[in-house]
Amino acid sequence: MKVVIIGAGVVGVTTAYYLARSGHEVTVVEKETEAATLASAGNAGLIAPGHSFAWASPSAPKELLRSLTVDDTALRVNPFKAPGMMFWGLRFLRECNAE
Repeated sequence: MKVVIIGAGVVGVTTAYYLARSGHEVTVVEKETEAATLASAGNAGLIAPGHSFAWASPSAPKELLRSLTVDDTALRVNPFKAPGMMFWGLRFLRECNAE
């Protein structure tokens, strides 16, 4: 069977791999110049329930500030990639209380 996969992120590439391994003729279409540069680069596709936490918690502001300088945080923010998120971030911080 001929199959077209749209998107060369972690899910698209993995799907293409298993389909090709099963004998299908697979074509992967990606609009970016490299694979896994958008959602996959931001941890998409990773399910780690052991690392789950409530985002809007009293500890979130500290974690958010830490994420600006450290790469291994659960919450990662790059203000230069999404400057429009500033207003969302301010509303988010307002919800980070113990209630």
